[in-house]
Amino acid sequence: MILISSLSISALAQNEKFQVYGAGRFYMQNSEIGGDLYRQTIVNGDTLAADTVNARKEMTGYALFDLGFQVNPNPSTEIRVLTRVTSDLDGFWGAGIGFGFRELYIRGLVKGRVRYRVGDLDLKMTPFTLYNSDADLGQHRMSSLHVYEDIIQYEQFYRNNRWRQQGVQTDFKLRLPGKGNTLGFDMFLAKNRQTDFFFTPDRLIGGGSMVYGRKGFGEIGYNLVGIFDVAQTAQFSEEMKATTVHTINAKLKPVEDLDLIFYGEGGMSMSRYEEINEAPEDTSDVFFQLGVRRNTEDKLRFYGEYLFVRSGFRSPGAQSRRIVSGAMPQDFSFQGNNEAPRTFNVFDVLTDVGLYNLTITPELQPFLPAYNNVSPYGDATPNRQGLRGGIDYGTDTTAIRSIKANLALLTEVNGEGTSEFRNFTRLDVSGRFALNELYGGKNRLIVELGGRYEATSRDAIDAPVEALEGIGEVDLTSIFLEAGISFEVTQDLFLELGVINLNAEGTEYMAMRNAFSEIADYQQLDIDLSDQTVLAGMKYTFNQNTHLLIQGRSSTIESADIPRGAYDIQQLVVLFNIFF
Repeated sequence: MILISSLSISALAQNEKFQVYGAGRFYMQNSEIGGDLYRQTIVNGDTLAADTVNARKEMTGYALFDLGFQVNPNPSTEIRVLTRVTSDLDGFWGAGIGFGFRELYIRGLVKGRVRYRVGDLDLKMTPFTLYNSDADLGQHRMSSLHVYEDIIQYEQFYRNNRWRQQGVQTDFKLRLPGKGNTLGFDMFLAKNRQTDFFFTPDRLIGGGSMVYGRKGFGEIGYNLVGIFDVAQTAQFSEEMKATTVHTINAKLKPVEDLDLIFYGEGGMSMSRYEEINEAPEDTSDVFFQLGVRRNTEDKLRFYGEYLFVRSGFRSPGAQSRRIVSGAMPQDFSFQGNNEAPRTFNVFDVLTDVGLYNLTITPELQPFLPAYNNVSPYGDATPNRQGLRGGIDYGTDTTAIRSIKANLALLTEVNGEGTSEFRNFTRLDVSGRFALNELYGGKNRLIVELGGRYEATSRDAIDAPVEALEGIGEVDLTSIFLEAGISFEVTQDLFLELGVINLNAEGTEYMAMRNAFSEIADYQQLDIDLSDQTVLAGMKYTFNQNTHLLIQGRSSTIESADIPRGAYDIQQLVVLFNIFF
């Protein structure tokens, strides 16, 4: 149906004033869950009942078709609207079918100089002002997971680390005296939260940037982002929260022959609260980042930088998390006779769209230290200082397609619960190799490897050192590994095998924050986690935007936080995905 529909409208797409875009997807999965939790067991002579409430198997799926229309009523105006039709696999004769709009905006050009956009906006500024940081497990994804990554990016509008909001945006550029001198402006105002008309007021986010650029030298910019409540929009609410971030960033190339770019950003945040009981005083704090990088078309690129972010720096647009730590997975959502929510695992993070966040929030959201304890809020993670650097080597003409390595050596700016500081280390490496180049094979044989090592430590608390009661030594280590091999059997038909593994062990003290992101208490976490998934299947690539995937996987999760310690999931997936 998807192919027929897209072909039937292809003639309309040739019209310069009318174009068609969209996507289609068919997803079907058959899953089974097991482990000690689902079996009757005997521990120390006591019989523990099996889970008698939740299903052991799930057979689910859906079909969806997104059809978008781009209309150009004149050369300077564009209107885009994207509609969606969805159906569960058991939705016969119209049952379970849903209709909706996914995208609607108008953009254009005024007098050939000023661009505007009204409706859905895709917003992005700098990593410290407005930026949707990558998920906890990073970006290096095996070929066997690329389709899932594409779906998550598409469904949540995460393209190029942007946040999807609704409002109005405009930008324009002025030419200044002198060769290549320009001054650019970009401004926006968007609706971040809808009022309930009683207790929760509307929340808006707005801001912009002013950038001076000079050809052959670089650019310097001023950035402003603010998020604030409109108290008058809720009848019984007189409260008001507001956080504003001001920064200055620069990208300079003073020595052209060296191919080096010197970059940096620094600024401050200011938070204030009005008519709120127990609210703190107005607060402000600062950050800065200084670095140098080589980013040319040559094989070798590198960067090095120093980062300093104080503990009170607040930037909702850059610190809102992409993954919701308390989200419930879609498959086998509950465990045990007490219907406890199942904590998501690594494979859920890589494939489950429902775990991902669409909202920018002013409060620091909780996170899972086993997944990312060094930079859980991206570059703007508060209370961090230290050095970061990396290299990137790659070519399309040899067996080494790419090799990347990144190292971060950080400490806290302020101790949490004690005057002792945590120390953070992260090493992230990945590689992609075309082994068929070594023996001249025509069929592609691709090997992909990735790994990340994180270590968090804090010395034992000695008696003379000031510390809160219960705060102690920190020693947490996590290792995330992925390895995959993809072999081209015939043209565009690949057999794929992959392994994903996360191991985390140690003790950490999690800061428990109140509604104003202040630390109210600490929770000791004794982490002992092993999460492994094996994947095998085939993928046919019609083109870079169309894939058919048939894949089986087996996951085993062991953790001290899981009732009886472990469970396993087996799953068979059939997935067809097309973008056009």
